[in-house]
Amino acid sequence: MKTDKVLIVGGTHGNELTGIFLLNHWINNKNEISKYEYMTELLLSNKKAIGQKKRYVDKDLNRCFSRDNLNNMNLKSHEDMLAKEIDKAYGSKSHSGFNFIIDMHTSTSNMGITLMIESNRFNLKIADYVREHIPDVNIYCFEKSTRTQSCLRSITPYAIGVEIGPVAQNLLCHKTINKMRLTVNSILDAIGSVCNKIDENDLYEVTNVYCHIDDVYFPDDSAGCEYLIHEELEGKNYQPLKKGDPLFIDIKGKGEVVRYESEDNLCPVFVNEAAYYDKNIAFSLVERKTLVK
Repeated sequence: MKTDKVLIVGGTHGNELTGIFLLNHWINNKNEISKYEYMTELLLSNKKAIGQKKRYVDKDLNRCFSRDNLNNMNLKSHEDMLAKEIDKAYGSKSHSGFNFIIDMHTSTSNMGITLMIESNRFNLKIADYVREHIPDVNIYCFEKSTRTQSCLRSITPYAIGVEIGPVAQNLLCHKTINKMRLTVNSILDAIGSVCNKIDENDLYEVTNVYCHIDDVYFPDDSAGCEYLIHEELEGKNYQPLKKGDPLFIDIKGKGEVVRYESEDNLCPVFVNEAAYYDKNIAFSLVERKTLVK
């Protein structure tokens, strides 16, 4: 892989202020991210949502980048039109031809530093390099799917989404800003030091990555129940579940506890993420694995 143009993105969600803050910082301190042999460019992606201090104006921008959506001229929402503009200006098929994206995000969930990647060799190599330098980093992998291909970062061949939490929406946190800055700089180092020198024919093994399995939804409340994440699950991202562990509790009715019934040792991630309430998603399930690519 040869990476010569890297796009650093913030503000894909307008109420996640860390990436927005750092984009503005780097606009005025470009030398911090332009010391490499490749070109870096900055993109404040959803300015209208940022101005409204909302995650999005009409729909989630990070669900608008599938090829079907980009080619559909009948889709006219703010985010659909914006996705077309971004793809035309920065996608790998555009005149600019960017080939790597770093998309900065924060979570209300206790995620620590999480690198969100499609599990190809180059993304894994970069993520593993970052974890060597920042040991508490988690690597969250997806196989190529409709979900991954609808994200902004899908418009280039290789990309990493950085999620850091917990931090509240529309809040600036000094510790989170420093973690994001350190992580992005480590990714940039990795691109220059490792990935531009990797042999495409070599297999590469990465241990202790978390592979996406499924999303878990809040229980049906049509019976008059109102379920919350159980206090014993709250905050426990990446900690293995066992059958019988409490997941939800009905706080409106008789205090019914809904317990985990799937296979042991899957892990919850994005536990009680505020941004997922409108999708009724309580958390996602991941499996810890070793990947060889």
